[in-house]
Amino acid sequence: MYGAARQGRLAIRVLRSFHAPLTSSTLTRTSFPAVPSASFRPIRISQFSSLSQLRQNAVAADLGAEDISHVQREYTTFSQLGENGIVDQRIINNLKRREIETMTDVQRMTINECLDGTDVVAQARTGTGKTLAFLMPIVQRMLKDPAIESKRPHISDTRALIISPTRELAEQIAEEARKLVHGTRLQVQTAVGGTQKSYHLKLMQRMGCHILVGTPGRVNDLLSDKYSGLTLDNCQTFVLDEADRLLNIGFSETIAEIQSYMPSPETGDRQTLMFSATMPRSVVSLVKQSMRPDFKFVRTVDPADAATHETVPQNVVFLPGLQNQIPAIAELAYKHIKANQDDPANNPPFKAIIFYPSINEVRLAYEILRNLREPGQRGGFFAPHPLDPCKVVEMSSQLTQALRERNTKEFRNSESAIMVASDVAARGMDFPNVTHVIQVGLPRDTEDYVHRLGRTGRAGKPGQGWLLLQDDERNAFRHLVNEIHAQNINQNTSLETAQLDMTQPSQLSAETGKIMRFVEMGVKATSMADKAKTYATLLSGMVQSRVSRSKQQIVDMANDLSKFGWGLERPPHLTTQWVSKMGFGGVRNIETRAGTEDDFPPRGRGGDRRTSSRRDNFDENDPFGQSSSGGRGSFGGRESRGSFGGRESRGSFGGRDSRGGGSGNSFGERRGGFSDRGDRGDRGDRGSRF
Repeated sequence: MYGAARQGRLAIRVLRSFHAPLTSSTLTRTSFPAVPSASFRPIRISQFSSLSQLRQNAVAADLGAEDISHVQREYTTFSQLGENGIVDQRIINNLKRREIETMTDVQRMTINECLDGTDVVAQARTGTGKTLAFLMPIVQRMLKDPAIESKRPHISDTRALIISPTRELAEQIAEEARKLVHGTRLQVQTAVGGTQKSYHLKLMQRMGCHILVGTPGRVNDLLSDKYSGLTLDNCQTFVLDEADRLLNIGFSETIAEIQSYMPSPETGDRQTLMFSATMPRSVVSLVKQSMRPDFKFVRTVDPADAATHETVPQNVVFLPGLQNQIPAIAELAYKHIKANQDDPANNPPFKAIIFYPSINEVRLAYEILRNLREPGQRGGFFAPHPLDPCKVVEMSSQLTQALRERNTKEFRNSESAIMVASDVAARGMDFPNVTHVIQVGLPRDTEDYVHRLGRTGRAGKPGQGWLLLQDDERNAFRHLVNEIHAQNINQNTSLETAQLDMTQPSQLSAETGKIMRFVEMGVKATSMADKAKTYATLLSGMVQSRVSRSKQQIVDMANDLSKFGWGLERPPHLTTQWVSKMGFGGVRNIETRAGTEDDFPPRGRGGDRRTSSRRDNFDENDPFGQSSSGGRGSFGGRESRGSFGGRESRGSFGGRDSRGGGSGNSFGERRGGFSDRGDRGDRGDRGSRF
């Protein structure tokens, strides 16, 4: 990999020209040089506003509801609701303690209607305060009933059920509800997948439940268990949050089953509230099945207002290879963190979410970036912390619920942090002050792109979007631009590592050489098992990509990553069964071995399924569990020309006896060793996409 990025007299090739390095002044710009192609010409929003307005106006008619979006509201602050006796003062005091005073549009337009018990459908984007918009009426209606607080709560006292598409969003809503009911006897409980069912059930049975927040599968599971004690006979309010996503990921049948446990809306006093960012036909159908005939429709999405993807400046970076992804991310983070330290008044702390398309890629990228900022200790040598004070966390569906909750809380509360995530964090999650959303690879569709980008630029805060693509994905990018009608996606060439041809020796600046060295440290500290899983995931993912590539091209791209990105002389071995199943039979340069898919990744080649020992993660003569004697572009063995640090490495960075290296950006560590804190266990999806 990085052996190709040599400096000084050893460099035989100069990189393509770059723009000036990022500085504190350029980091705060909201635009970048336009893409020099007519295909990237921006499309003005005004071209579509009239059509959008007509579509929005047709929604209410299609629903058969009264559109009350235009009705003027008397109150604009929460304190006014308390002063006029509309909302219990305890609720208002809880908001005041959190310095929440002025109502957002969705709150101002829906709270009064919801307090009357009316069924309401609200079209509102995430990050607009809709959680409080439905929680406040729920809590207020309960506090008006003196019987609720006068007796000990029971699990059968559940008065409100809130359904969310993800565990994280459900936990976020529950936390908001607990803050709102502080000082009352109302009990908020959760029922989400991935957690111990018996533990949360016992908690509900012991403490009682008034407000239950959960995911469809787990709620339905508890309701169908006749021994759980959970019933919805007293349910007064049923909330479907992110309704479009609930239906998009296949929960329509589960939602119907949950509703079968409730009193019929015609015979009972059950209120249904539905919040959705979009109103596709599937949501319209669910509305007609769930709502009483006199329900109200509120639209807080003004067609004339630009969406996040139309206002947040976005950058696309085209990379010569997959091996450029991590260096480009590291450079972007490093320079923005440095800019904040040099000029904090004009550069906010770096807080980014990095989206990868698969769980295995998330795990590997997290491990690499995590080790960038940790000291590498060997022989008294301490590597610098390039990303301090930025924390690095991961988020994917493969993590335990406890770890997901911990990482979510840590990222939310951190001033500067990086979250490496799958699409589990793409919707509904509200993280404050996210300055960057970095998307690696082509999103599956425009909806994914828009929702990921929506994690930044929230509540009027500044933000930036970055999209890292391969050179052969330019046509697919043009289609993306046309589909989302964005006028502010521009090609950015300011990252030197993003332009670097790692398959050839190249001239580097001192700062870029330092960044590449940090990346090398991170790569060395990751297990071979994680690399092998990611290798297989990339092969299967590129087969399913919208970009047309031959099987040979796919293998060649993955092999370049393996050699020049991970420092492996040979790519990871794949089972013959897997190769045949994925249609790679007969393709050149695939390393195969006997075995089945269940016997992947191989044991004894850089770590097993559970743990990675020091020997697995680092060996001076064989750092990746493969018999390697170096070679150009690898993380050298005992003697490796053109590599980073072997015992004797000619033309390398450091090493015990480095000839021609060590100038400018040599780190001169003895024998090229790096510390290893071990692996937290191999998580992945054996090549499946999230």
